[in-house]
Amino acid sequence: MFYNRLVTCINFESSGLGKISKSSALTSRPHPLLAASSIAVVVLAALLPFIPVGTYFGFVRVPAQLLFILGGMVVAYLLLMQWVKRFFYLRLAPS
Repeated sequence: MFYNRLVTCINFESSGLGKISKSSALTSRPHPLLAASSIAVVVLAALLPFIPVGTYFGFVRVPAQLLFILGGMVVAYLLLMQWVKRFFYLRLAPS
């Protein structure tokens, strides 16, 4: 659950989905420092259970299969949100 919330929040903010606009998140790029810090936090969170500091705080190792499934779920969520936003602006939004 920790990884799911962390990765989703970071992807949401760094992809530009937090701001509602007609443009795609793929055309609106985040600042390089925001992108780099987001990637660094995700990598640190994924590695935390495998380093001594993580075991000190009680983190347990997550199977790699779960991380891949979680990554797929995050990608699917981001793609779905782009589709919903495009659908809204093309069909439902008042002009």
